[in-house]
Amino acid sequence: MPPAPKHSPQEQEDMILCAAAKCVQQTSLLDFTMSAIAKEAGVSIGTLYKHVQSKEDVLVALGTRMSRRLHDTFAQTLNLDLSTPEKIIALGLLDPHKTQCYDFDSHLDALVNCEAILRRASPRWLENMSQSIEACGALFEKLWQSAIDSGELDIETSNTTIAELSTATWSMHVGYSQVVLRQHNRSAIQLAEPLPYPLPADDLLIKNFTRLLNSYDWQQKVDDAGVQRALAAVNAAGLR
Repeated sequence: MPPAPKHSPQEQEDMILCAAAKCVQQTSLLDFTMSAIAKEAGVSIGTLYKHVQSKEDVLVALGTRMSRRLHDTFAQTLNLDLSTPEKIIALGLLDPHKTQCYDFDSHLDALVNCEAILRRASPRWLENMSQSIEACGALFEKLWQSAIDSGELDIETSNTTIAELSTATWSMHVGYSQVVLRQHNRSAIQLAEPLPYPLPADDLLIKNFTRLLNSYDWQQKVDDAGVQRALAAVNAAGLR
């Protein structure tokens, strides 16, 4: 009888993706090799290809992990003892490093949304990434529905929908880092000074979050005291 494998398939996959992240950090998102990942993970090239069939699979797999980390941090934030609009403000007050999975998150995000990458990735990893993204969307849909059911938000008088609310708030967060870069006059050749993370409560981005939220018919709109409550809750949760 052959000896039992040292690691389960899931453990092997975790080892491979951790090795992949290390190889990317040592080279780049374009220059890593499959053989280097196998060597770093301590598995054969055949075992590697049982889990990821291409470099595109590796990128999508790492992107899936990144989305799951974002989901978990958002879920923790949306569970804080705050009103619904204050919870959205709290998301803007997070330290972005708390949602960061890798040092190369922003570059990876751009790559895994590239059609050329997605076209070459395997169905399994595309489905995994799709599910992780949908899980993030479901968090917000549940949040809005709960606010509507409790009477905290009246969408009929404001003539809006859950889809509109989700799109509006998500679009504010998608461009978060790019907006902060532009707002603070940063460019690709001006990276010596760190960005002002986490953002202060009076940052223009937070003010715009507040203005957007208050355009809807909440039982209690966000005021300065609400922003401070969100700030205190995020601090207490160790998310800043």
